[in-house]
Amino acid sequence: MDRNFFERLLSTYQDSYDIVREYRAGDHVFDAYARLDASSARYVLLKKAELWRTLNHEHVFFARRRKVMEEDLTKFLTAVNDVIEPQLIRQGQRTMPRDHMSSLVTGIFLSEEPVEPETIRRLRRMKFYRSYSLSFRGFCQGRFVIVDLARRRVYGNAAARDIVRGLRRAV
Repeated sequence: MDRNFFERLLSTYQDSYDIVREYRAGDHVFDAYARLDASSARYVLLKKAELWRTLNHEHVFFARRRKVMEEDLTKFLTAVNDVIEPQLIRQGQRTMPRDHMSSLVTGIFLSEEPVEPETIRRLRRMKFYRSYSLSFRGFCQGRFVIVDLARRRVYGNAAARDIVRGLRRAV
């Protein structure tokens, strides 16, 4: 069931996202990584006469585990702070480009066995938020989700509310 759900989940991302399987971010290995880059602009008559432009990005990391533990969440949050945000999102720069609006980092953990209540409490308390240049250059936010395949339940932190709703329908 885990493999089937994982493949169905990836297929929902396939149309809009670039997907890489077996992705490595620093010392951390993920079963899959999906990336979306979206740009919006408004201009007058000519594209050179641009009024505004926004850049939005989403980075989704998929991890399948026999049983998701608190240490898996801690390691992922460490990866977000140490590798993903500075190297993947900011690409080693001090801040984001001028038109950047938002970057979302989403971690989706699939658990074959039931998840412990302490792990769920830890997940709900997890937060990651970074603003760039007093939010003039946008922000980066972390969304963390656990899919408990044994109980057919989905848990997430406050920022992941919309993903949790969608995944509940899929489970």
